[in-house]
Amino acid sequence: MFSVFIPGNPATQGSKRHVGGGVLVDSNKSLPLWRNDVRARCIDANGQPLARFDGPIFLSVDFVLKRPKSLKKQTPHHTKRPDISKLARAVEDAITSAGIWKDDSCVCRSYVTKRYAEPGEQTGCEVTVMPVKDHEEKHANTVH
Repeated sequence: MFSVFIPGNPATQGSKRHVGGGVLVDSNKSLPLWRNDVRARCIDANGQPLARFDGPIFLSVDFVLKRPKSLKKQTPHHTKRPDISKLARAVEDAITSAGIWKDDSCVCRSYVTKRYAEPGEQTGCEVTVMPVKDHEEKHANTVH
């Protein structure tokens, strides 16, 4: 199992814009910095992945997003932008570039959440990667 917290401001990946000559670029200007932050937390000082996984993979990502100043005591569900699947796509591609897995198509089970940060909590995301079989064994006795 590999688990890491990436502090920062999660960015989305998915929307592209045409800049001419058949070239498409990501419309989110903060995406490269976020992907670099994720990748940096997944590799060692020599640029090698901190873990490697083959076969079917379970991925869990908990996004902790900036808390609006208008929220005082309660923390409601995060039902506004950004889109949860576009947040996950950015993290998956950064993990792929770090070499944790060969390709994000190996992820066949995932659990992705997004929420507002609690007062004083660091924004970012918690990532956990493990083989599907390990996840199944861990949760074999869980009642659904």
